[in-house]
Amino acid sequence: MSSAVQEQSLHIVVGTYEHALYGYQCTLLVARDEAEEKDAAEDGAASSGVIIKAEHTKVYAFEAHCAPITALAADGPFMTSGSGDEMIKVYNVAKKVEVGTLMLHEGTITDLHFYEQAYLVSCGGDGTICIWDTGSWDNLKVLKGHKGAVNSLSIHPSGKLALSVGHDRTIRTWNLLKGRCAYTTTRPQAADLVRFSTDGMHYALVTGNRVEVFSVATNEVVSLFDCDSKVTTLEFVSATEVAFGGYSPTLYIMDVLTSEPVVVAKIHDTRIKGLCVAPSISGTTDQVLVTCGSEGIVKVWCIEDLRGFVETEGEEGEEGEEGEKGETGSKGKGEEKGEEGKEEKETLPAEVPSPLAIINTRSRVTCLSVSSPQSQQPKRLTVIDKVKGVVAREIQEALTAAEAQAKAEAKAEAKAAKRSKPSFKSKGKGTGSVGKVQGKGKGKGKDNAKSTRAAIAAAVAANAVKPSAKKGLKGKSKTKSQSKGKGSAKPKQA
Repeated sequence: MSSAVQEQSLHIVVGTYEHALYGYQCTLLVARDEAEEKDAAEDGAASSGVIIKAEHTKVYAFEAHCAPITALAADGPFMTSGSGDEMIKVYNVAKKVEVGTLMLHEGTITDLHFYEQAYLVSCGGDGTICIWDTGSWDNLKVLKGHKGAVNSLSIHPSGKLALSVGHDRTIRTWNLLKGRCAYTTTRPQAADLVRFSTDGMHYALVTGNRVEVFSVATNEVVSLFDCDSKVTTLEFVSATEVAFGGYSPTLYIMDVLTSEPVVVAKIHDTRIKGLCVAPSISGTTDQVLVTCGSEGIVKVWCIEDLRGFVETEGEEGEEGEEGEKGETGSKGKGEEKGEEGKEEKETLPAEVPSPLAIINTRSRVTCLSVSSPQSQQPKRLTVIDKVKGVVAREIQEALTAAEAQAKAEAKAEAKAAKRSKPSFKSKGKGTGSVGKVQGKGKGKGKDNAKSTRAAIAAAVAANAVKPSAKKGLKGKSKTKSQSKGKGSAKPKQA
């Protein structure tokens, strides 16, 4: 059988207390059997390659912020970082340059998430959640509702909704199609972390040293895990497995359906500061987990190598003591338990499997993010893109309302101006005293109709009206002394 080795790359970025960002390119070597690959392709099955080795190279280092870095998100060509300086820095990983700075939050950036490489969602200590378009880096929407800092957020795989938890002890469900809060749930204590499962059927809440997994359909607890120390980082490995760690060097991977441990292993010498599940690797079904400890060591693991390793340090001491007590008798219960524990221990790996790669950052690490640089072109959304549509529609509605109001005001002003103009029109064509009042020809008089009639009556009384030879005043009867010829009428004595 002939075999081939394929290279796959991962981009690992870590944030530090020293305000710096370090980027590493991790190359995974995947061994693939060509005959098996051909059979799998014919059957439509997944590739059966195995990750045999990983190599890493430091590719950049940025002095990113003026405060410790608190949040990271990387996806495709972009990488973003948040800090206590209230700023979000954007970098192009392929070009290794800074793209710009997003400044809208008025508090520490607490969480960052990309969705489909096209939108970035951020939250902070000011109680707001911001949605950014990665094409133009414009702010599309600011979601407000929390009455304190937002601790964490998570976007549903469908992109239709998001969950957020805050210091106000509430869990808020956000409708991303309409850009508003759908409903709010109050808890006894403030949750520190929230994450959706890969299929969106469950979500996990971290409160202190307790991890609760809820069903999205029923909103009921399906699994509950209590740890010996505070949990600070959590990610879903698959639809039914969740990995978490915290103020201890032990990594936990639990099955959310059976509540049974899948992995319990001491993988660092100090507490675990962050863990990330890498995107799927082409050519293999193996999953890659990247973890970092507060001592500055980053480790790359193959989850298949860790699967099934469950440490039982605490149980061994109890079983040994009970076995010693049972020595006085023929065979005590403690001794039986001790032998059973030894038999079970023999079936487990003796030591924690070696990681694929170990990276020494020589800094105090605060957070971690992993992405695949294979896809460099951002994909546009079909779901969250509606958020942008909602904003555009609101702007259009506001412009339409303003135009309608302007038209109504112009119409009202025209109507008022029309009413203020005199309505009397001159019907005579003479140039006598009546014409002086009414104006010449068909022009309008300067006075209103009432004053005009009064002037005519006064003129008639004073015998000052001299009708035209061709035509008399319209609507006025001629006197008896008026002749029908060219002569003028004889004045009537008063």
